[in-house]
Amino acid sequence: EKGFTKQSSVFPFFVDSERFQPLTLSEKRLQQKQKGLKPFVIGFMGRWTPEKGCSLLMRVLESLPADLPWSALIMG
Repeated sequence: EKGFTKQSSVFPFFVDSERFQPLTLSEKRLQQKQKGLKPFVIGFMGRWTPEKGCSLLMRVLESLPADLPWSALIMG
């Protein structure tokens, strides 16, 4: 549309559904146990920046009752 004349390819979003499949509940629990996570897991995945609300997440985690079993799994 904008005049580009060289050969190009379109790569659609793709996930190999043979390789990546949802885990069963028992498989999820086994992985959590192997990683030392408690039954209720609160997760965050993304860049650790103020606009993502990371400080709010930390304040909420700090305010949870001490007797409540939970783990935080943070990847960024």
